[in-house]
Amino acid sequence: MSQMQLQPVKKQSGCLGRILKGLLVIFGIFIALAVVAAMFNPKTSTTSRTATTTTSGQVAVSAQATEAPAVPPTATPEWMAPSFDEICGSNSELTEVQQEAKVKKMVDKKIVGWIGKVYDVKSDGDTYQVSVNMTDGFIRARDLVIEGVSEDVAVPLNVDQEISFDGTIEDIDISFGVICNPMTVVDATVTPQ
Repeated sequence: MSQMQLQPVKKQSGCLGRILKGLLVIFGIFIALAVVAAMFNPKTSTTSRTATTTTSGQVAVSAQATEAPAVPPTATPEWMAPSFDEICGSNSELTEVQQEAKVKKMVDKKIVGWIGKVYDVKSDGDTYQVSVNMTDGFIRARDLVIEGVSEDVAVPLNVDQEISFDGTIEDIDISFGVICNPMTVVDATVTPQ
């Protein structure tokens, strides 16, 4: 008589099992994203804990959640230009007259610590013009022109090289309803990064 051997039964994973596994994976990803978002949330709460001793000698701990102190916005001094994005960003809600008034208020204001990328460098007699791309993105543009840059600073600059600069807004062109097409800056200090 031959002996019958028992074969292990293979567990077959059905459609329901695959769906449950997929849901668990999605749930795990959701939890991981929530943890990462909580880590980088600027409005974090802090908890202060207080320990007290009761009359029976036991230590009681109480916790009180407090909001992290908000940093108040800093006002831009009257002599200083606001950020490039604030001046030249979306102005589609402004009429032509409002755009012209905005530009007029910015002329002669000082730029402090702006950062952009070199678009081009051109000779302008004894000095140079450095065209600057101020926006990140796929399309490069000449948003700003710095005039009067010395040869020793301008000639070594490369396309897409990051620079920081200070200066004075001399003019802001408006073309086809777009402010800063381009902006002209003079009396600038350009620092390659």
